[in-house]
Amino acid sequence: MDKSEAKIILQAYRANGADATDPHFTEALQLAGIDAELKAWFAEQQAFDRAISAKLRSAPVPADLRASILAGRKVVPAPIWWRRPAALIAVVAAMLMLLAIPFMLQTRNTPQFSEFKRDSMSFLDSLNKLDMSSKDHETVRAWLAAHGGHKQFSLPTQLGGKPSLGCRIFEWKGNKVTLICFNTTVGKKFEEVHLLVVDERAIRNRPPEGKPVFESNGEWDTASWRDDGLAYVLFGHAKNHGKLEQLF
Repeated sequence: MDKSEAKIILQAYRANGADATDPHFTEALQLAGIDAELKAWFAEQQAFDRAISAKLRSAPVPADLRASILAGRKVVPAPIWWRRPAALIAVVAAMLMLLAIPFMLQTRNTPQFSEFKRDSMSFLDSLNKLDMSSKDHETVRAWLAAHGGHKQFSLPTQLGGKPSLGCRIFEWKGNKVTLICFNTTVGKKFEEVHLLVVDERAIRNRPPEGKPVFESNGEWDTASWRDDGLAYVLFGHAKNHGKLEQLF
């Protein structure tokens, strides 16, 4: 079974856990337990299903619904459909589903944070110039503000005192990304680190708020976090492993 087949099966899995022992779902659930991407997709799917169920459960049911239904059997003329409480509830439920569909499609089409990191590494590997160069942070912020970049970004504590190299603005999957480069010192050598900033709404499976997560990704070490509506990834060369932790 591949991930596509597992997704088709898991779409029918009820969010209340009623299908946990159904052998029809066993293989798909096992695959979701070991595949990180499928696990994240399944968690979002279940969260969406629970949200819809909660909306339906919260729809008010008139106290006299039973009496109204029984009384309706004695009336020869059929009541107008929108005056029936049960029909009204069904219409409300259908409307909620229609309203939720754009949100569901938008969520499922939003790229994952892992894609952003992967594409950012490729971008940095081929980076050969910046849009502007300056050692002064305020000059960089002013330039970004004038050219539509992220200007209210926050910096790790120790990085705020390091000289800037400059910045660049580019597009990723229709979203604006700000890149700011810095010079840090490793022993007696200068070492560049690169900070990328993107709106958190542009991605799924976002990094945690506040405290960064450190990872090693081949030639790069990364620190990832969120703050005030923005997602950040700080890149440093893996040859200086542990350098990024010293900047927080």
